[in-house]
Formats: sequence, C-alpha cells, structure tokens
Amino acid sequence: VIIPTEISNVFTDYYSSLYNFKDQTGTSPPKTEAILQYLRKLPILSLTAEHIASLSAPITEEEVKECIRGLPKGKAPGPYG
Repeated sequence: VIIPTEISNVFTDYYSSLYNFKDQTGTSPPKTEAILQYLRKLPILSLTAEHIASLSAPITEEEVKECIRGLPKGKAPGPYG
C-alpha cells in the first residue's frame, strides 16, 4: 500500500478491529452502569480527614533532610528507588 488514503484506511481498519470488543469476543461490551453498580457495592476504604490533611501538607525542609540522611552511604539510587 503506497497511496496515503489507502494507508489511512489500513490503519483505521486495523485499530478499529484491535480495539473493538465485540469483534474479538463475539459479545457486546459490558454495560457501564452495571460496572458502576458493582463498584459501588465494594467495601472501598477511604482516607480520614486527618490523613488527607497530612498528605496534602507541603513537604518541609526537615522531611527532605531526614530522607537524605536515611540514604545508604556510597550508593546511588537505581531505576527502582
């Protein structure tokens, strides 16, 4: 395929079939309302007002210093830390 409109059509067809739930499984996509009802029934924990305030507070200079002091000597942080 070398004509731009044909290239566009190939892309469109490919990604339409790739992300079309019905084409892949033969069933309709789940209903949004049914999913929301299920999620509303789950016992989801929430933060207390105290925790929210603590997490929303600005980071202090002392907290940064404490964190830096806790780092191992002679080591550099890697991709996971």
